[in-house]
Amino acid sequence: MTRQASEILILDDRFEDLHVLPLEPHLKSRGVDMCAISNVRSTALYRGYQGLWEVFEGDLYLVGLMDGQMQPIDSSLIFDGQKLPILAEWFSGRLVVDRGERLTYEHMGWGGYSAEQLRLYVENGHIVAKRRFDQIKVLGRRYAKDFEKHEAFRKQLAANPDYALRPLGGFTEAGIKALGLTVFEGETFWPPDFTEDEYAEWVGEMARHCQRPDRPPTGPVSVAA
Repeated sequence: MTRQASEILILDDRFEDLHVLPLEPHLKSRGVDMCAISNVRSTALYRGYQGLWEVFEGDLYLVGLMDGQMQPIDSSLIFDGQKLPILAEWFSGRLVVDRGERLTYEHMGWGGYSAEQLRLYVENGHIVAKRRFDQIKVLGRRYAKDFEKHEAFRKQLAANPDYALRPLGGFTEAGIKALGLTVFEGETFWPPDFTEDEYAEWVGEMARHCQRPDRPPTGPVSVAA
């Protein structure tokens, strides 16, 4: 399975990667299949859509809805004629925002661990609490001992550039360093994430179609650090 494109959250006027699907409870309650609404197919977007969300004055809004080619989907098709922005009153649960350097890469799901995770707790569309988690500590608890055991194997991979198992197990260079381990000469890693400029271009194109609460469609947004 291919790594899936994140939902996008605008938080404090910054773009963030959102690794939760707040629209799903609404779709399930209505029996809506987004893949049937959008005929655009992408292996990086099996769900058939990509939502753009904003936290505004303590509330969560759906502000954009895109297909696999970054073209807008008409929200009125799934919200009884209602246009964006839409208060996410149907959603109660946890929003997961991944920030910072990517420590691991997996070619499935949301793509692995980042250095920090921000969790926003929501009740009927209203933000009720926030917590931050150091993912480097999580990475260390889960993987450090196993990684130390495989130091000789890592050296073998680094010494054989054509070895089929390269790059090693999804760890990025930042992840190796976060564990306090040595990066060997010749050791390769999964391709890096977007640069800030590439990310800004990608989400900026989608943001042109946003309808943000109490703002013009192209209100100022910056890229999360």
